[in-house]
Amino acid sequence: MMTLTVDIKKNYALSVLEGLEKIGAINITESVDASVAKRKKTYDAIKISLRGYRFNREDANER
Repeated sequence: MMTLTVDIKKNYALSVLEGLEKIGAINITESVDASVAKRKKTYDAIKISLRGYRFNREDANER
């Protein structure tokens, strides 16, 4: 028996592997990388595109 880790980049590759599992050629087990699972997503900044935006002083003064 051999253990192999595969990064699947296309959905059809997963369907091929699932087909191999159905005929008993392989076993698929999902593993989660510990560093990815524990890492909390944080955002330091956001970027907003203002292309095409025109500031209207009259609309701003109405508020």
